[in-house]
Formats: sequence, C-alpha cells, structure tokens
Amino acid sequence: MAKKVLNIKVDLHTHLLPGVDDGAKNREEALAMLRGMTDAGIQHLYLTPHIRSSHFPNTPASLLPVFEGFQQAVAQAGIDVRLDLCAEYYMDAAFQTAIQAETPLLCFPGNYLLVEISMHQEPLFLFETLFDIQNRGYKLILAHPERYPFYWKKMEIYHKLRHAGCLLQVNLFSFIGYYGKEVKATVELLHKNRLIDLIATDIHHVNQVELLSDGAIWKLLDTIEVKNNQFL
Repeated sequence: MAKKVLNIKVDLHTHLLPGVDDGAKNREEALAMLRGMTDAGIQHLYLTPHIRSSHFPNTPASLLPVFEGFQQAVAQAGIDVRLDLCAEYYMDAAFQTAIQAETPLLCFPGNYLLVEISMHQEPLFLFETLFDIQNRGYKLILAHPERYPFYWKKMEIYHKLRHAGCLLQVNLFSFIGYYGKEVKATVELLHKNRLIDLIATDIHHVNQVELLSDGAIWKLLDTIEVKNNQFL
C-alpha cells in the first residue's frame, strides 16, 4: 500500500544532505530518510541545501564534496535512487551579488533556480528582482509560496508571480496541516485556483517520513497534476 503514496516520482526540494543546514544532521539520519522516501515510491531526489549568507553560507564548492561522499554512502547502503545536487537560494543581498557577478549557481535542468524569500517580511522590489534574474538567463521556482504570511488570501499576488514566469512549488505536508491551519487553507486555495506547478516534500527530519503514508496525501495526489516529472 505504501508504494501508492506518491505518484510523483521526483522530489525537487529536500534537505537530506547531511550536516550542511537545518536538515539531516548526519549520514545515518539522511540514509534513514532516503530509505523511507524510496519506499514511498520516489525514484529521483534533488538535494537542495539552504544557501543563505546569514545562516548557511554554503557554496557549490563546499557542498560538492559532501554530496559526493553521500552518494558513495547511498551506493554502499544499496539504496536504488538517483540523486542530484541543487540548492535552495535565499534571495538576500549576497544572492543578488552572485547573480550580478555571474557566479556559477546550482541549477535544475533548464537553468531553473529554486529560491525562497523571507517568511517574516514582504520583500521590496520582488518583481523587479525576478525580472533581473530572468534577464540573466535563469528560470525560477519559488519554494513554498503558501508559507509566506503576507501573501495569504492574496491570490492576485500568486497570479502575478505566475505571470512573471515563476513556477510555484508547494510543500506536500502543507496539505495535511503540518505548518498550521493558515498554510493549509492557503495551499488549498492555490490548488482550487490551479496555481500549483510543483509539489515537493521539503523534508528536513526523519520523523517526517511517516507523513508520506497519510491517506489524505494519497487522495490529494489523485486530484492534482503537477510538472515534477519533467525533471526526472
């Protein structure tokens, strides 16, 4: 029965790379998370550690050796899964500097970048910044738009983001109230308005793996079409 949990075979937003951010603390935890996710039918994971200058000052150069070591551990553990390294970029001044300096970034196929904004304060000049990034050849995926309180119930903002070229990636666990009732209501409204492009786990901890077997998630994924599998 668990094999039915996800008809989505690729997870675009995970924090399994051990010891680099607020996700998996070590390889043992990361491997346990990975086993649970593959048991749920996920075949391909993008590891997307935070890159945020104030908290997680990771770089492609610092992350790559950790990723390669983790890949070896996964192979030794006999887990049959495809892994790729990307990142979740926080749109702060350091990120904008990297964009302007044409610093190589960790992208998805098609030159997509996974980005997030502050959950506490609405960013100034967001759409101007998005326009500038796209003018430099990138395409954008906005992580968990349902979790930004200043946009709750403002469907016009989500429509505008879509019109500006952003794919909207919501968190799977938002649908079962994991982040609170306001987030759940917002993600349901996004679903109703057909504004969801991608669904991902954004998994951080091993205790979240059991959420993948929630029956409400099975029901949901039978009713929604997303673009995840184009990144297989």
